[in-house]
Amino acid sequence: MAQTRNSKKQPKAIAPPSRCRPLSNRSATSCAAPIREKEKAAKDLETKAAGIDAAVFDLKAVNPHAVAKADERTPQEMIDSIAQQGRIVSEALMRLSVLL
Repeated sequence: MAQTRNSKKQPKAIAPPSRCRPLSNRSATSCAAPIREKEKAAKDLETKAAGIDAAVFDLKAVNPHAVAKADERTPQEMIDSIAQQGRIVSEALMRLSVLL
């Protein structure tokens, strides 16, 4: 019987190289410390980069040279101002209603 392409002998499984064998607990713990140090260093660098981006690329629509003005009125003065503005609005509405 003639051999076909699909009926060839399968090659033997190749064993993984010795460097690929599973780590023992001792080896795993000895590798963990350098990995943690590198992860911490990477995180520190990411934080530093984010700080630089925030400082350089601050795209807020705020004037950094503007002087902030605080409202120094008392609560009663604010209430009186609101009432006065309400009277102004009422008078304007009355004038508009007369025109219509």
